[in-house]
Amino acid sequence: MSQKLQVPPGIFFYPLLPYTPQLQPTECVWSLLREAIANQVFDNLDALEDVLVKRCQWLMQHPVIVQGKVGFDWIQAI
Repeated sequence: MSQKLQVPPGIFFYPLLPYTPQLQPTECVWSLLREAIANQVFDNLDALEDVLVKRCQWLMQHPVIVQGKVGFDWIQAI
């Protein structure tokens, strides 16, 4: 909201509603990632990363589950 921001030519800003999951469908995937780490304590960031990488790989092998979260009508038409 700064009045001092210098926007380069050709860049346009459009205001979005505070909650717009259909414009950013990946936001809906966070709950699928959090399931893998809920109620766990990790010794270090590498351990956390290992769990998240495995979960991402699993989600890539199960696109129907992801589609259930982000399967808005407009995105399925693409």
